[in-house]
Amino acid sequence: MTELLKKAYHHLSGIPLVRWMGRRYLDGLPLANAKALHRLEKTALIQQKNQDKNRAIRVAFLVQNIQIWAKIRSVYAAMREHPDFETLLLAIQDITDPETENRTFSSLCEEHPEAIPLWRVANDTDSRLLEDFRPDFVFFGRPYDQYLPPYLHSETVAEYAKICYCTYCCFGTLWAITDVYSKIFARNVSLFFADTPLTAECNRNRFVKGHASGVMKSLAVGYPIMGEMLQYRRNDNPRFHILWTPRWSTASETYGSNFFVYKDRILDYARHEKDVSLTFRPHPLLFYHFLQTGELTQKEMDAYLESYEKEDRICCDRDPEYLQQFADADVLVSDISSMVMEFAFLGKPLIFCDTGGKISGVYARIVEGVYMTHCWEEVEQTLNMLRHGEDPMKEKRLSIRQEVFGDNFDHIPQRFMAELEKSFGRIR
Repeated sequence: MTELLKKAYHHLSGIPLVRWMGRRYLDGLPLANAKALHRLEKTALIQQKNQDKNRAIRVAFLVQNIQIWAKIRSVYAAMREHPDFETLLLAIQDITDPETENRTFSSLCEEHPEAIPLWRVANDTDSRLLEDFRPDFVFFGRPYDQYLPPYLHSETVAEYAKICYCTYCCFGTLWAITDVYSKIFARNVSLFFADTPLTAECNRNRFVKGHASGVMKSLAVGYPIMGEMLQYRRNDNPRFHILWTPRWSTASETYGSNFFVYKDRILDYARHEKDVSLTFRPHPLLFYHFLQTGELTQKEMDAYLESYEKEDRICCDRDPEYLQQFADADVLVSDISSMVMEFAFLGKPLIFCDTGGKISGVYARIVEGVYMTHCWEEVEQTLNMLRHGEDPMKEKRLSIRQEVFGDNFDHIPQRFMAELEKSFGRIR
């Protein structure tokens, strides 16, 4: 039934009434929101009364999508090496993309032999693993209970541990936080680690009572992935390298997508210009969603992906890791996406493919430093300009980068740990 409902929602999500009903659901009912606040207060009180402040702080990490793991893994690594912390890493079957549902297991467990894999249909031992660990804090990888087994839903875990969440994407717009970080999940989070101060402030305004009572905190202590980005260097490639990240939905309510408008033209451009290489990185939901809505057939999808296998300098990259692709890219061509915010951190040129959606907040400031385009001819013209060494927006772009992101990207994991120690009651 759940799979049927998800398929129906994907198919009907472009209808305004359906989107409106979805938003109301994600905001949560007043009574349920009040119960969630009481649950946080109860858990905080129990921990305050019963904990031995001298023991190691127990922190569990729930990972269900390997691409999102990059956003928090440096924090996990720092905690695992610190004597004041005890960690548990659980890898959970991802069901959003049947083709790649095992990537979390293979990639994560290869990188971390200590990770424990959990399948969607768990046995009794699996279902007790987290609770038996008696965690003080649990980091959720993403804010979607519907993809987790019931015993790992946020409202269940919040009964015995403080939930932590680090944004899996740069929100940038006020719309995104209400849509991607719904209240039905956020109401169960004790410590929210935001990508920017604007996002933190927005969440404080959403949960005034929780923050006033001290059982909720919204913090802007740095975004871990940005510290990792600085460690990557461009691979040797004499060609001008284009990274393309179109949006996964054409619905205007989710800002729309240029995928169908540009998918053949950008491919033809890269084939024709021999000094160019192209990497297409589809959002993990892109093909899944378009197949569900009927905008793309399986045959059409297979044929399009096959087009990227004919030349070495053109590829479709669906690897879980993307930081090396960021380092290799000379320019990002993208619809509105969290990737725009992250790529802007690098200070490289960015071609923004407008879809008509209204943008706000930090995102609007970032967009002031990009090359705004409204049709393929403008995209092509900008690519030609950049590949011939002209970049008139560079100075403005770098100034905005400094303004938005600053320059303090050291010791971000240590700041996370300091906040957990404060919440635990261990003040150093």
